[in-house]
Amino acid sequence: MQKNYAVLVSCGTQENTMSARKSVSVLYGDVLNALGITTCSHLNGNETLLAERFDGLLLSGGGDLSADLFGQQKHIKSSTPDKRRDTEEFALIQAFCAKKKPILGICRGIQVLNVFFGGDLVQDVPNHNNILHKIKLMPDSFLNKLYGNEITVNSYHHQAICKLAYGFSALAYSKDGVIEAIMHNKLPILGVQWHPERMVDGVCMDTQTDQTEIFKWLCGNH
Repeated sequence: MQKNYAVLVSCGTQENTMSARKSVSVLYGDVLNALGITTCSHLNGNETLLAERFDGLLLSGGGDLSADLFGQQKHIKSSTPDKRRDTEEFALIQAFCAKKKPILGICRGIQVLNVFFGGDLVQDVPNHNNILHKIKLMPDSFLNKLYGNEITVNSYHHQAICKLAYGFSALAYSKDGVIEAIMHNKLPILGVQWHPERMVDGVCMDTQTDQTEIFKWLCGNH
């Protein structure tokens, strides 16, 4: 891991009577700070300059994407889209990819990555919100080498990847067939459907499997 590594963390937008607000879980910063990494929440700015100044991009968890981004009508159970966030994250992905800098997508983040690269989503997946469940890790994959064939993860989502975007490989599946992790075949891009920031010893542990190595990957260990 290089010295003075800095990661940009994407944020959600919340409406407010005075002005819209940006918000993001403090756990992302807590985990990266424990690794000696500087973090900054994304408020605004030129995406190309941000990609030059930061060493990695973390696409954080959050609400549902705009269904029109993947050619569908909004599902009745989908939340109101954060269109500002959709636009910002697409621009950030493009800029960081152009610099070939690492991107980690978490929960919503894996979905944003898949849609950006041409895949689509299932807008309502049953029995995946606020549970713990086992996932199968594909043989010889990055995650398999870290954790073996099967691990228990948390799950806080109701949407998931349907058609996998071109250029990606699936690294993990739930028992009902939902894609739980992806990695780009050429670019340093990793996405996980669970929340690894809630699976780090000393910060937050929803399960017994410590996920620190995923954040080390973002910070140059790839």
